[in-house]
Amino acid sequence: MDRWCQSSQKIIAFCEFGLQSTKYKQSQSRYWQLHVTIHSLK
Repeated sequence: MDRWCQSSQKIIAFCEFGLQSTKYKQSQSRYWQLHVTIHSLK
């Protein structure tokens, strides 16, 4: 049980890290979309 808890904590941390990185990627792509649209308007 103890081992499983430790490994599950690692899995949770990994999942949280994955969520944060996908959010970051999404915000980056949104920024680039804005950047491209602003330049295409010029």
